[in-house]
Amino acid sequence: MDFQPWLQPIGIFSALAGCGILVHFLWMSFVVGPLKRRSSPWAPVSGAFSGLVWWGLTLAGVFHGLEASPLAEDYPKVMPLVHKGIVLGWVFLATLIAVRVADGLLKAREIEAREDFLKLRDIQTRNSLLRKLLTAGIYSIGALYAIRAVGGDVTPLLAGGTVGGIILGLALQDSLSHFFSGLFMNLDRPARVGDLIRLDDGREGFLEEIGWRYTRIRLWTDALLVIPNGKFATASVVNLNKPEHDLGVNVDALVGYSADLDLVERLALEAAREAVAEHGGEGEPKVRFRTMADGGIGFRIIVRALTPESSHALASEVLRRTHRKLREHDVPFPAAGVQPPKIT
Repeated sequence: MDFQPWLQPIGIFSALAGCGILVHFLWMSFVVGPLKRRSSPWAPVSGAFSGLVWWGLTLAGVFHGLEASPLAEDYPKVMPLVHKGIVLGWVFLATLIAVRVADGLLKAREIEAREDFLKLRDIQTRNSLLRKLLTAGIYSIGALYAIRAVGGDVTPLLAGGTVGGIILGLALQDSLSHFFSGLFMNLDRPARVGDLIRLDDGREGFLEEIGWRYTRIRLWTDALLVIPNGKFATASVVNLNKPEHDLGVNVDALVGYSADLDLVERLALEAAREAVAEHGGEGEPKVRFRTMADGGIGFRIIVRALTPESSHALASEVLRRTHRKLREHDVPFPAAGVQPPKIT
């Protein structure tokens, strides 16, 4: 067997494949390696390109090697099939690299937020949905290009997919509503994972996840509330983490009509200052007398918490200390059936 005609194709393939291996080695040694050691957020993206040049040059070597080989003359009908196979390899490689790059970009955002646990959870929750959407979209586009590469006509497929999508959309209207509601909430971000929110029915809890179909909220009772995304998106939600710097806390109480209001104000302020010093707060507490209700005089103690999480504990402590001080000084409490005095 004469190997002379194969020397040139083998040389072309070896040269291109060797260049691919060399570039891959240099890329891993001087780009990917240092980025990983520094825990750089761009390490996943750089790693996604690690096999691109290697496999790309290898496929190019196969293609040009076959072009220069005796097979191109001896089997003219087979070579178009080989070329289509190589094109399919290019499409598969490009699709795989695109998926890895998209995943690397999402991971880069997660690495940047690794020091902040709540921010990391928020980004991971949103990335989970985006990762699935991007992966499905990239593979769909890759499949269409692969069909076109082998000579297929994608027009009937697109037309059939449009009709089928309309039928499927009508059949899954509720599910799609929840899906797109979750997608828009992840984009608009009315609340982040870890935020304390209050629903329109008065329930409060911490947002844990906005998924494909459901939003999960951890209530103060530690129970997990699961709400369909469509319902959550149309509800009136109060985000207690915005503003993030402080939060007003109002504690309402009543004393009897015979109470010394100056003494009540002094004792309530002392109790509020002690509670703020223990649980953390901001600003000077205030006391405002508000109503002359049945049984006594209503007043409000106003303090400011630093975080939504501490607001309930602060309100409880203000009320407890105020009650104790009022009892220690024999301040009368409201009596049932006592009407407010008439003002003439």
